Amino acid sequence: MTGRYPRAASRAVRLVAILERLRAGEEVLASAAAEMFGCSQRSLERDILVLQQPPFSLRIVREGWAWRLDHPTPGGDMGQEEANKGEYQVPLEVYDQLEGATPDERANIVLRLIEEHPKHRLELPERDGRRADLSLVDFSSPVQRDHLRSANLQRAYLMGANLQGAFLWNANLQGAFLVDTNLQGAGLRHANIQGANLWWADLQGASLSDANLQGADLRGTRLQGVDLSTCDLTHILISGAWLDRTRLQWEQLGGAIGEELKAEDRKLSTAGRARRYGEAKWGYLVLKQNFDDLGDYDASSRAYRKERRMEKLEAYQSARAAFHERKLWTALAQGAKVAGDLFVEVLCDYGESIGRVIAWMLALILVVGPALVVLLGGLYWMGDNQSVYSRLTTPWQRGLYAYVQYVLYILDAFTTAGFAELKPVNDFVRLVSGLIALSGIVLAGLLGFVAGNRIRRS
Repeated sequence: MTGRYPRAASRAVRLVAILERLRAGEEVLASAAAEMFGCSQRSLERDILVLQQPPFSLRIVREGWAWRLDHPTPGGDMGQEEANKGEYQVPLEVYDQLEGATPDERANIVLRLIEEHPKHRLELPERDGRRADLSLVDFSSPVQRDHLRSANLQRAYLMGANLQGAFLWNANLQGAFLVDTNLQGAGLRHANIQGANLWWADLQGASLSDANLQGADLRGTRLQGVDLSTCDLTHILISGAWLDRTRLQWEQLGGAIGEELKAEDRKLSTAGRARRYGEAKWGYLVLKQNFDDLGDYDASSRAYRKERRMEKLEAYQSARAAFHERKLWTALAQGAKVAGDLFVEVLCDYGESIGRVIAWMLALILVVGPALVVLLGGLYWMGDNQSVYSRLTTPWQRGLYAYVQYVLYILDAFTTAGFAELKPVNDFVRLVSGLIALSGIVLAGLLGFVAGNRIRRS
């Protein structure tokens, strides 16, 4: 790799340059590339990781601090060719021209394609596994910007492209690679952006009414102030996204963000699943903070509970990975965190469920407490209790009366009120009575905390 950029190159520029060299069969040396782009070797390593993921899915072999292409990019969706039969199609040679062209040359090719199209729009969907390479193209000219309505750029490479203010209504950007793309103020109404990669893209001021963003990768995307309330946001990936009063609703997410679904893939290693759950945790944290800013406290509560569950699952997978690597102290520490988080979740759903705390209080008073007292020896019947019990004739009457008395005793221990006339028969029952009293104090305090938290949020 020769030459040197005058200043640190953007991610998109680096990705395009590395991609071109790998496709040409060249070996990318980390030291030379780092000097050329003015970045660290670790940054290059992250860029290579991007190229190994969809939509590129390149098989890249690493030898020390050098990388080369193992074999060409896998073919794409062959069904798209059938879908395009009978419609206008650009010659396949255009895809080859775009791949070897400079950004300015690509812009000129785009202008020519728009002029040649019967409806004067851009049609460059994936064909025969070939994807249109429009990386770094500046679409700011009026002809390009105003003739992108209903454009078909399915699975196209648009890394670092300038689409600021572009008119992309009804455009097909499904599976497109829009990393570091400028989409500020773009019109994307009814656009199909399903499964697109929008890492580090800027969508501030964009109009996305009724856009399909299902499964889109929005990690690191700038979405401050954007209205997503009418979009399909099912299973989007959103960790690290810049949200600030971004309008959306919890129900739009389809029950889980994409990071959580990826973490559930059992084909991943335990360390890989832990990393994915960590990303899901940060994704739900981003959503929680945004819902707080919007005043949607119910959605914020749901996002917070999801965040804590992802944290628990991250710790669980980390404990498993540490155990397999014989890092026993790490495994023990992560296991203790899992146990603590699980206890808090079951007890009060991370401080968000009043009903769960009340349910535990009732279970202790009506079921657990009476059962423990009976199993450990029971109680002395004293005063009027014994005379009333002796006058009852049927077994069910005596059983009901005895149960009520035991519940009153537990309630007495629970509240420390001192009104019950029954006394423990042995020290075990006394010990249980003390523990029940202590549990009552803890649960009552927890109920007050959870209720106060909910009231403060509302």
